[in-house]
Amino acid sequence: NNRLEQASAISIAFNLARLHEVVGRTLAAVELHKAILKRNPAYVNCYLRLACIAIDCGALKECAGWLKIAAETDPGNPDVLTLIGNLHLSLCDWTPAQQVFDGLLTKKVQNVEAYAMLSLGNIYFANLNIQGRYSKHLMYASEYYKKILTKDSENAYAANGLGTILAEKAELFKAKEVFNRVREVSGDTVADAHLNLGHVYLAQKRHPEALQMYQSYLKRTEDGSAPITSKSRVDDKVDVLQY
Repeated sequence: NNRLEQASAISIAFNLARLHEVVGRTLAAVELHKAILKRNPAYVNCYLRLACIAIDCGALKECAGWLKIAAETDPGNPDVLTLIGNLHLSLCDWTPAQQVFDGLLTKKVQNVEAYAMLSLGNIYFANLNIQGRYSKHLMYASEYYKKILTKDSENAYAANGLGTILAEKAELFKAKEVFNRVREVSGDTVADAHLNLGHVYLAQKRHPEALQMYQSYLKRTEDGSAPITSKSRVDDKVDVLQY
């Protein structure tokens, strides 16, 4: 449609495609995003949405394809780089993910900086098992989470990360307080807080409470609001099911 060449029409069409996504009409959303791109190949937001739809469907190769086009269309775009970093994280490709988020930090983009630091903290925490690096990686992870909280004390994801540091150090009471605070601050929307509380209760041999938290975590990650797209998330689910 020639009307899709007009800026206002593009915005309306994009918003309509997003509405299709929200109500679960994925095919209609994909078709509309592609129609926009056919008329406006430089409209990067559509590439990003197609990449997000692909990864939510578990189509990681397709996601990578859309992100490649987006990166070629708008090199250095922070949103594109963030999604590329997330794709590497979902595949547990730690080194390229770290390179992406280190690069994002140098850009000093306010809305992206905290997310990049959070991702770097998570990368270091996920790699505590590297021989000879345990103490350093634990320290680096803690420093990134604290940097975020220094600027935004209400950042639930950074607080959750700091809670995992405390739990790793066997400071279980403090960790439990942090995870409960995460639930309070976030309106109980951070599923990982339930998983982490389950781990704490299990370590304290409070098995009924641990079971309740694990069941809550599984329910929250299986209702469609938290897609299972990463190896690390699948590993978490396996651990819970084995319990």
